Amino acid sequence: MSKDFKPLTRGAWKKFWRAVKDADIILEVLDPRDPPASRMPAVECRLVEMGQ
Repeated sequence: MSKDFKPLTRGAWKKFWRAVKDADIILEVLDPRDPPASRMPAVECRLVEMGQ
């Protein structure tokens, strides 16, 4: 993970989940050099729970 990584604020997460809820398609973009490092398993699990 990069030193420049900054976690999202609570407000940003609210906007993210609102956009996900309203979306018809969810696209997860992974870094082809290291796909496992660019995945967000917690988000993926929640999307599955939401039925997205």
